[in-house]
Amino acid sequence: MRKQIFETNQLVAVYGTLKRGFGNHRLLTNATFIGEGRTKDKYRLCVSGIPYMIQGEHEDGNNVVVELYDCNPFEMYNLDLLEGHPRFYKREQIDVVVDGKTYNAWVYFVPDNIHYNNGEYVESYTGYTSSYIDEQIQTQY
Repeated sequence: MRKQIFETNQLVAVYGTLKRGFGNHRLLTNATFIGEGRTKDKYRLCVSGIPYMIQGEHEDGNNVVVELYDCNPFEMYNLDLLEGHPRFYKREQIDVVVDGKTYNAWVYFVPDNIHYNNGEYVESYTGYTSSYIDEQIQTQY
């Protein structure tokens, strides 16, 4: 499958390791940060080794905490590579609310199937930050 190459900037909402303070945020350091918000609808955000949001709206989910970015085409291409779009995560547009304003943004989902539908649903990914990991490494050596 051929990757979609954008010609203009796109809005992307991130909920996991792409957020500020996490290891993959390096891909967004030059993107324009618009703000922190939540998904307008409820989704199931799971953490099982890595964070993933399950495709499709679900009443048993949460309005997931996201960070919204304005990304150029090169940044979008790199995000697709990282997320394995469309083979692993699949990029779809949803509504997110930041400071009372609704934006339509791309989000990376996993398919809604039994393989991914396990674990507890959370509203915000708070996994280990890169500074926490650095601190742990320094105390061991």
